[in-house]
Amino acid sequence: MIKAVNLNIAYQQKYRKKKKKIKQILLDNHIDFKQEVGFRECKDKNILLFDFGIYKENQLMGLIEYDGVQHFFETNVYRSHVIPASIILKTNQRHDHIKNEFCKRKQIPLLRIKYTQENIEKQVLEFIHHLNLFLDWYNLELSYQEYYNYDSKEVSRLYYNNWLKVQKDYKSRTIPDYVVGWTEEEDKILTKYYPDKGSKYVASLLNRTSEACICRANRLGLHRSGKWTKKEDAYILRYYKEKGPLEIAKHLNRTVSSINHRARRINADKLAKSWTKEEDQVLIDYYLVMTKDELAKKLNRSFSSIDNRIRKLKQKGILYNNSQYLKILTVREPYASLISENKINIYITKMKLVYCGEIYIHASNSKLSKKELQKYQNTFKKKIKYGYILSKVKVLDCIRINEKNIKEMQAYPKEYINHPLVIGYYVWIFSKAELVKEQIKLKGKVGVWKYKV
Repeated sequence: MIKAVNLNIAYQQKYRKKKKKIKQILLDNHIDFKQEVGFRECKDKNILLFDFGIYKENQLMGLIEYDGVQHFFETNVYRSHVIPASIILKTNQRHDHIKNEFCKRKQIPLLRIKYTQENIEKQVLEFIHHLNLFLDWYNLELSYQEYYNYDSKEVSRLYYNNWLKVQKDYKSRTIPDYVVGWTEEEDKILTKYYPDKGSKYVASLLNRTSEACICRANRLGLHRSGKWTKKEDAYILRYYKEKGPLEIAKHLNRTVSSINHRARRINADKLAKSWTKEEDQVLIDYYLVMTKDELAKKLNRSFSSIDNRIRKLKQKGILYNNSQYLKILTVREPYASLISENKINIYITKMKLVYCGEIYIHASNSKLSKKELQKYQNTFKKKIKYGYILSKVKVLDCIRINEKNIKEMQAYPKEYINHPLVIGYYVWIFSKAELVKEQIKLKGKVGVWKYKV
């Protein structure tokens, strides 16, 4: 059977119901089964799938196939008319023959149910209880000739009557395309209203399905008025990062959200050049001096890209006003005093520091015990001041501890290391510390944080 997805086959609800009925019968009788079962040895160009496989203790016991009208008759129940119905019929019958020969060769019981047969439950239960009877022929009620021979007029009438029953169940007033063809007047109405009002509106006027209107519109080469053209896509690809979505939206007479959505669809947002260190430095130096429009002209970037980059730099803690904010690192004593008096120049932590620059060392409020005070009493020149900013240093580097450099770092005295050396942690290397003239008392925070002066 040809894959329905590839051909856009619209099977009628009557026949989908019958497959659901087979599935329900198997479930009610507690039969172990799988749907869409395929075998490598049973294939045409691709592997052919059987509707149901019956299993017992994970062993295949038999197969069930439900054959719709497309296996016996040239019918246009397909939304796509690219492949003629005659070719589809021949392909389906060839696939049926391949499946029959495969089951005979492998001695696999097979039940074939024709779409005109109504006593499905009786056939399925008989098949399950008497599998050996279905090795030579696959339908006990119909012979081979009765199964495959038909009167085309009778089949056409029966098929259309079945379709009408289904439509009455769903209270639909539509007429199928394969029964009544499209007229010139309908094509004119479709051409007039489809581009602006869509398929549902036209379907209500013509008493047809929305899918049929879309199919007919595609065959006539009609497109919705909001369809993106090649020129618009080229313009977005060329100017999306240079001019930004707002200017493009004004030029193309579209909304900003639609421009952004289309840019993501055609990957225009991924064509942006990455920000360099020199550009970031320009933002850091001129952020408070120049407007965003002036920065956009200076860096030859869009206003939105400047705005986004500034926001990202703020999130990373790179962009701030030095005159208004202090970057502070809270360190437990005695290590804050050791760093401030240049006894040590390292700090071990889990955090990776992206920004290398000036940081103020702040002593935390957690006090040392008497034993620790006696241990470091002769080390410090001044008394310990808990909760004060002590000094200012520059972060020179941030090194990740690994198996190679851990031995070098073990040369530091253990009493001078704030945390055991662990692979995966980071070592911040500081410059010489400068003592702060006016010490400010603050409540510490975790990690690097900012304090407004």
